[in-house]
Amino acid sequence: MRRSLLSFGCSLILATPALCAGNSESGIASQAEVRKLHFPDKSIGALMLLAHNKGDGSWLTYTNSGKQIGSAQGTITLTIPPGFALVLDANRRVFENPILLKEISPYGIDVLKLSFISMDDREDNMLERAIGYVENLKSLRVLCFDRSEVNDAAILKLKNLPHLVCINLFLSSITGSCFKSFSKFPELYQVDAPFCQLDQSSIDGLAQIPKLKNLDLSRTNMTVVGAKSLAKLTNLARLNLGKNPKFDDECIAYLQPLSKLKSLDLRGTHVTIEGLKSISGIKLQKLCLPTSLRKNMLEITKMFPSTRISVDTLTPPTKDDQMMYAPLR
Repeated sequence: MRRSLLSFGCSLILATPALCAGNSESGIASQAEVRKLHFPDKSIGALMLLAHNKGDGSWLTYTNSGKQIGSAQGTITLTIPPGFALVLDANRRVFENPILLKEISPYGIDVLKLSFISMDDREDNMLERAIGYVENLKSLRVLCFDRSEVNDAAILKLKNLPHLVCINLFLSSITGSCFKSFSKFPELYQVDAPFCQLDQSSIDGLAQIPKLKNLDLSRTNMTVVGAKSLAKLTNLARLNLGKNPKFDDECIAYLQPLSKLKSLDLRGTHVTIEGLKSISGIKLQKLCLPTSLRKNMLEITKMFPSTRISVDTLTPPTKDDQMMYAPLR
């Protein structure tokens, strides 16, 4: 089977493994690329294009992000526009027969989405087995386990991903004991683990990631135990701690060493104006605050004169919301 997918009308260049891997921190090329990729004869998932946020270097890899451009089936030639990444959103065939990942061209896939929930005992460990074959994708930059049952033991099986820059664990079953193993990914700079029931002591493992800049720990039941570990993450530029009601003035004081921080999300926390004073020395570009601080905006703008400030307008989650986003166990 042979198909051609040409999009966005970009000028073309010949893609090589080095170009597919990219040469910027994000690994995303500044010029359009033509890639010729080989997949099994039957589709193993959807192919999508995902834009990289050049503004703060972050990746948005949650469900429904990206534009679908075709199916991962047969031999395909397609154009990757500048600033975009190629995503493979694996389907059920991959989890039933993960060796199919060895039949994919080793270079050319930037982002891999592995989202799977077992429905009966026969499907247990399917996702974990698939993880064992991920290393075949040599140019992989981003791994997404969005809304999956992946746990710490499965994550520990990841290896040989020298170009990995981002891992998304949104609404997964990890407790955070896998964090300390992330030091084996030399280029990793973004970790997203919102809606995870983290063991607060495990947050200390994030300090083993030397290039960590972007971190999302929203809705992770953050307490002062976890906050103490944040003080070690001195390279952070973007930090989301939203919807952690136990995060208060005692906790925020531990952010004082984060002098490189540019964006901080505190929506849904119990930080007060007194707590904000402890980080007033940080030159933030963006600050998101809980609704309770709306009355203090005049004082806050004086405290952070060059910062773009917003106040939470979202309503608290309902019981139905809490059930929908409960962790997978």
